[in-house]
Amino acid sequence: MDAWSSALSVDEFAAIRSAGFEPVGQVMGTAVYRTSVLSQFVDCGYRPSLFGTGAAQTVTTADGDNGYRGYVRGRTEMRRLAMDRMAQECRALGACGVVATRLTMGPLGEAGNVQEYRAIGTAVTARGVTAPEHPFLSHLTGQEFAQLFAAGWIPVDLVLGIAVGIRHDDWATRQMRGMFGAVQEVGGWTELLSRTRAVARANFHHDAARRGGDGLLVSRVNVRVWDRECRRGNEQSDHGVEAMFLGTSIAAFHPTGAPSAPAPLTIMPLDRASGPGTARSTHVVT
Repeated sequence: MDAWSSALSVDEFAAIRSAGFEPVGQVMGTAVYRTSVLSQFVDCGYRPSLFGTGAAQTVTTADGDNGYRGYVRGRTEMRRLAMDRMAQECRALGACGVVATRLTMGPLGEAGNVQEYRAIGTAVTARGVTAPEHPFLSHLTGQEFAQLFAAGWIPVDLVLGIAVGIRHDDWATRQMRGMFGAVQEVGGWTELLSRTRAVARANFHHDAARRGGDGLLVSRVNVRVWDRECRRGNEQSDHGVEAMFLGTSIAAFHPTGAPSAPAPLTIMPLDRASGPGTARSTHVVT
């Protein structure tokens, strides 16, 4: 029998075996891409006015090409390529799916404009089960996978959603405090963050629809904020926000009898068992 490798801890290995699965090998997918110059036209949301200085609004990658649509499409495609190649290695091993997937991105060597996406996980198989045509992909640790399986759920696929929003600085982003030092909401930045997150979340659900599933486990929500020079309006700068959702879609399985309608889920806590005091709450989006 050939030896297999994995990045699982001892606790993860024991948890996976307790659920009736066996690790069969570490699998990896990678995609290297070169970043290009953004579109020369960036719609910052500034709208001039015949009376006054004009106003601004948030323009996201769902509203049209604000200059970052190609960037979002490229990042989404590269992540999907890396995950698909990891799934190909999983199929080659005759496994059912991948657990404990880590998605990372970093520069390749000294080339500053060349990035590599890496997807690394451990392929697992179930005793007496034929490997499916589409293996499941999951970010869940071994312990989380065992807990999920014991509760009657199975991972389906890794899903992601990305969006970029741009907003020209104006009076709605400059109101940093109220009268006499009272705290005041910065309405322009609230709109920018809220709308960009909403579009990323919608893209997250759209990506999950490719393979189906009954719910989504959100593992990560990242937000990156930056500013850029702008020649429009009285202000000379814009603010940009990139929001990203990453997680795993899941489906209920019914080993005996006909499936019943699942109860709505809002939050499913999945506690890590790798050490004392370590826990994480994972949200289920319905």
